[in-house]
Amino acid sequence: MLYLAKRLLGIATIGLIIAINTSCKEDPFDPPEPQQSLVDTKWQFMGYFDTETNVIEEPDNSGQNSAPQPYTLYFEEEYLYAVSKSNLHWGKYEADYISFAIQFALGSTLAGELAGGVLYAKILKSQVQSFSFKNDTLKLFYNDKKNYLLYNKTDYDCREMWQ
Repeated sequence: MLYLAKRLLGIATIGLIIAINTSCKEDPFDPPEPQQSLVDTKWQFMGYFDTETNVIEEPDNSGQNSAPQPYTLYFEEEYLYAVSKSNLHWGKYEADYISFAIQFALGSTLAGELAGGVLYAKILKSQVQSFSFKNDTLKLFYNDKKNYLLYNKTDYDCREMWQ
């Protein structure tokens, strides 16, 4: 009799553990939380960051022919709009939210671009390899992650430049 009571108690305990474990799991019919993405985000460039020296070099904002709000980005579903010092850049981008690799295919010219804008546009168009973003900060890495373009979120929509 004692043996039977112990066995029933053991089975009841196992059943209780299974019930607790299965009730704590996510409901497969509940939609997952939306993945954070770059879509519909706007960014203001703050500077060139060197990860080896922990030094940030601010962009060159001197000179004439400057856009109303230079060094800004806007990410749409698959398109990127960018403003350098004096020019508009536009094209497609692909972002992998698992490996955080990113590729840009931007079209533009460097005609009339001022010195600071040339460096910025060249890095943005052909050297960015990966990215990270959290809260109000975006980092676009280049030079094997030794450097990155640092951005803060902004309300400015640089697409207005195209209108």
